[in-house]
Amino acid sequence: MKINRSLVISTAIIVLNIFSLFLFHSVPVQRLWTGFHTLAVSRETDEQTVLSILSNYGCKDVVSLSFQKSFLSPYCPVYKLPDDVKDYNKLKKNFFFDKAEKFQVYYVPEEYTRELERAYRILINNYHISATLDSQVVFPWLTPLLCLIFAVVLSFFLGFSKFFIFSAVFPLLFTLSQPFFVHAGGAALILLGFAFFSGLRRRKGCQAIIAKSIFSAIFFIIPIILISLASFSAGLLMLLSLASSLAAEQILYFAEQKVHQKQIFQRVLILPADCISLQNRSFIKMPAACMILTGLFLFQYVMTSRFLPSSADNDLLLPAPARYNREDNLVSLSDYIEWKWFQATYPYRSLYEKNGRANFGDKVIIPRYEQTSDGIKQTNEIVFIFDDAFKESVLNEIDSLSETSLEKMLKKQGKNDAASYSPAGKTSGAIHEFFILVIEFLTASLLLFFLMMSAAKNDKAKAN
Repeated sequence: MKINRSLVISTAIIVLNIFSLFLFHSVPVQRLWTGFHTLAVSRETDEQTVLSILSNYGCKDVVSLSFQKSFLSPYCPVYKLPDDVKDYNKLKKNFFFDKAEKFQVYYVPEEYTRELERAYRILINNYHISATLDSQVVFPWLTPLLCLIFAVVLSFFLGFSKFFIFSAVFPLLFTLSQPFFVHAGGAALILLGFAFFSGLRRRKGCQAIIAKSIFSAIFFIIPIILISLASFSAGLLMLLSLASSLAAEQILYFAEQKVHQKQIFQRVLILPADCISLQNRSFIKMPAACMILTGLFLFQYVMTSRFLPSSADNDLLLPAPARYNREDNLVSLSDYIEWKWFQATYPYRSLYEKNGRANFGDKVIIPRYEQTSDGIKQTNEIVFIFDDAFKESVLNEIDSLSETSLEKMLKKQGKNDAASYSPAGKTSGAIHEFFILVIEFLTASLLLFFLMMSAAKNDKAKAN
């Protein structure tokens, strides 16, 4: 029995794609702090009760208020900071309360995700404690479901074309594996591409027409690029899914040929691909549906992300990482470094010296006296310099602190080592993902506009 090589290769591509989608699947997690889950518990419940429940269910190294230590200088435990310098030692406690100070906040390392979810359920169900968790892992079924509905709508417009149904399976599986708004928007454009070119399938010259068409870039190349900008690995998975759709078409064609060989009369496509119009009024409904879908994804992203300012004053507002401080009562690692500078240099300063905020290059100089052949002479010794070396030394000291220290958590945030208050139910959306969704929405919108203009132009030509 002769083995069909193209059939074997197509099957292998499909198997590899399904395996990859299963192996590298991802689920969006709403998490405020990198590497930590944020648990907010009503202050009616004392801290030791919460810590005991967390510990009983395996959560370790919880960053909480009682584990924070005060950094006092052994040489000068009492000192006065300049008015414009934040008292880090005093203000860091605000990281452990919401803005209204009705909830106490605990930060649990991400490696204890499962343990924390069990403890959280116990807090809610058994102890009936008012609490909220920023990082509950819930699969967003709505995203792939909307893509499925969109595919059904397209299939309806196409008369439930077998080619489209077979081809649409793998972009839909991709949305189950990567249920993110950006990825689903790209998959929607690819589904629209399959619908758009479905009339050319297996006609003479179809490959050349598709390869030269600007719509191929719009429907296939641009979505993969946009998905890759959000996640390179997801871009590769989408590329593999696209290859699987082509492989599925090849298998479908092979099956159709087997059926046709047994029939007395065989169907033959007479018109070549260049005689089939891609720009007619019947296609307008499909990009309109795609525009609505990508618009929904964009709307959902804006409503569930915190990269844009929020006016939701009634929401639970928790400390969240930021590049710069936006609140007077929250501190950052920059405040910690400046506070350590004044703590270290205070014993060497004159009580009559007027101090302000530390500036790069500031020095603390003390006089020294030494015996020389010409008598006693005064020399100046630089004890401290506020420079990169000092800042680095302060940051390096953090590594020796306990895993439950706030400073270690702030250091793990990288450049986002400051804080601001953010609604607990919102994700830390990236601005580039917002722009990608805008591009996907505009792509569908401009395509709709182009087809409407083209259809109007054709109607006008027929009327004349």
